[in-house]
Amino acid sequence: THVIPGSPADRKVLVGDLLRGLQHRGLGNNIQRTVYVRIYRLGRDWDWKLFVTVERSGLRGGKGNTIELFLQLPPAPGALHHFGPTGIYGKMFADHIVVDRVEKRSPADGKLLVGDNIIEVAGKRLTGNIHKLLSELINKAETKEQGGVLKLKVKRPGGENTAEKTLAVELQLQPLGTYGRTSPSNCDKTDAIIARTADKLAKSGDMGRLNIGLLGLLATGEKKHIDYVGKVLHGAAFAKPDIKLSPHSSYVNWPYSYQTMALCEYYLLTGDKYVLPAIKTYAVTIAEGQDAAGLWNHRMANPAVNCGKFHSRLYGYGAINQPSISLFVSLILAEKCGIKHPEVRAAIEKSNKFYSNFIGKGALPYGNHGPVEHLHNNNGTSGSLAVAFALLGNTEGAKFFSRLSAAGHDEVLTGHTGPFFGMLWAGLGANVAGPEAFAAQDKKLRWLRTMTRTWDDRFLYMEARGGVFSYSRCSAEGANLLNYCTARRKLFITGKNADQSLWLKGKAAEGSVVGAIDDSKQDAKSLLTLLGSPLPRVRLEAAQLLAVNDADVADDVKRLLAEGTREQKVGACHAIAQLKIYDAVDQLLGVASNAEEDLWVREKAVRALQAIGEPARGCAPALFKLIAADKPEDVHGDLDSALGSAVTVLAPDPYALNLDKDLFYKTVIKLLDHKRHGGRTSGMTLIKNMPLEDFHYVADKMLYVIEDKDRTYTAYHGDGQRQIGLEIFDRLNIKEVVDLTVGTIKEPTGRVGPRTRGRTKLLKTFGAEAKHAIPKI
Repeated sequence: THVIPGSPADRKVLVGDLLRGLQHRGLGNNIQRTVYVRIYRLGRDWDWKLFVTVERSGLRGGKGNTIELFLQLPPAPGALHHFGPTGIYGKMFADHIVVDRVEKRSPADGKLLVGDNIIEVAGKRLTGNIHKLLSELINKAETKEQGGVLKLKVKRPGGENTAEKTLAVELQLQPLGTYGRTSPSNCDKTDAIIARTADKLAKSGDMGRLNIGLLGLLATGEKKHIDYVGKVLHGAAFAKPDIKLSPHSSYVNWPYSYQTMALCEYYLLTGDKYVLPAIKTYAVTIAEGQDAAGLWNHRMANPAVNCGKFHSRLYGYGAINQPSISLFVSLILAEKCGIKHPEVRAAIEKSNKFYSNFIGKGALPYGNHGPVEHLHNNNGTSGSLAVAFALLGNTEGAKFFSRLSAAGHDEVLTGHTGPFFGMLWAGLGANVAGPEAFAAQDKKLRWLRTMTRTWDDRFLYMEARGGVFSYSRCSAEGANLLNYCTARRKLFITGKNADQSLWLKGKAAEGSVVGAIDDSKQDAKSLLTLLGSPLPRVRLEAAQLLAVNDADVADDVKRLLAEGTREQKVGACHAIAQLKIYDAVDQLLGVASNAEEDLWVREKAVRALQAIGEPARGCAPALFKLIAADKPEDVHGDLDSALGSAVTVLAPDPYALNLDKDLFYKTVIKLLDHKRHGGRTSGMTLIKNMPLEDFHYVADKMLYVIEDKDRTYTAYHGDGQRQIGLEIFDRLNIKEVVDLTVGTIKEPTGRVGPRTRGRTKLLKTFGAEAKHAIPKI
């Protein structure tokens, strides 16, 4: 109804726009709940980046008028932050900081009081991005020329009998020098920070609950710190030669991964054979606990709940890429230590195959889902995967993900439940692209390292910009030491024996950190060029901006789809979807059906048809045939998954199409056999209106899916396919639905909440027919 002038939405969102989605998702049935969850998580997960999907009636004559807008919100006013080596914790507002706590013996101790309002620093008013401004002024103060003096202008509130005062305050910081142009390489200030931080960490003995501090000390390459780590490992329970692991306990995969990395890197530095037995125990245990896709989650796949079979289901809602990649790295390092075991080799090959499927497509999702194209680094996973691929010699993967990591510096504070792993792995991933690429990224992230550095040579976790979450004890010192020590390249994860053919130099290295589009400076011609960017996020943003600007580029986009590179064709599919270029439907169908075309391009063409919607409904019969067809090139079932999703939109009632029943049910059964839940959900959705006389076509397969007998499914967290199947049974009055509903409520895998809510909803409809099941309930 109105837009507040000067707000993030000003001149982007317009009066009359219809809000259709937030954070790349629709609003669902409970708009109030959806908005609450999305806004609540903005600081924790999204670093105050808000993506708004709106429908705008004036675009393209009112046809295909849904666009996505990016709004950068300011952090919540009054949130608590740490302000670098000053010793101050304060509540940050748009133009001042209210001191909330002063650390004893810090530079601010005795100079500032709780309640003081800091309004100027080094003669500059606090405005704009206060973190970056303060970082620049602190680093300038720490030069030898400034002698560590940081000048503040402070308003001190009056008391009952005193008036407000304006004070000039000087804080004496430690003069550490000046960052060099190639920092962290050949940089005295970096070396000073490394020395002080490492000494403080070793003195404290607190390596963090994942022992990342040990990796940080090893990364220095200094004998005294390597010896210290050796002493710790010789006395640590987790490094004993006869260690017995409990792989099916909760959350073991997080410590297992980083402990194994520390053991391996220590052995590769020293040759100390004391740790080899533990390395082998961890490596074999990790390998045996891998699921069928080559992934892990908080704990290992347990044969006890998988019919005695290894490599089947993981507990809970399925795989998580964050621990999976660190475990992948640990296995690669274990092999470098000389561990030879068929389970370890098979696990590495399986993970490599799974993650190679994302090369050129996008960042990694949270779990076993499709590529994420709107992010570069997704909480550091592009960085950790770049390291894994580099260690393994997968040069194509290392090249792609190191560039995503370098470009993702503006995402470093985004991440599920907080940004710790982005802060840990972003730099290590960029370092795979060479010291110049890392230096370029490091300049972009210097403010963060300054704001989290303390006066007494520690580091703090950024705490998701003020919130308090569970990564605080993971050793921010270790994470920062690993990044500061990349230039030393003493560890394999910091670039030891690196493949220098992957290194970017000169303008290419400097340009590697340009990962976002400046939407105020792009015309249609420039955006068309950016559709062919090697960075998926840039391609997507270019397409979205063409749609926002209602650009008249249909002919150019269709030409790119016909004649362009792989990247340009993908970008063209995005543009067709965003601009709703209806006369490209036949061309998209041709691309999707062309077995000679790149598989990712074909999948994006199908997604574009789905996005176009009703004008593409005539393609549905051809898409059904394409699903049913044998496609040996679709190894992971990605194209079938996209096709299944598309036909549920383009043929919401397939029974109205008068399809050949044999072909139709062959398609449905193929989707119900899909290894990922998305394909199976599409298959069940297609038959939700199935008449009873057709039940015999799919009865056995439906029962097989509902009973969840196939333990080789590689994505199983969603329960939609089983719930829809039960609802079909209920509608058709299939007697067994009662026992199936009750019998599938409590299971060790899959998401508990949606399953319980769905089954409970069904139970309420059964009435007296379910009386016999009451004892089971």
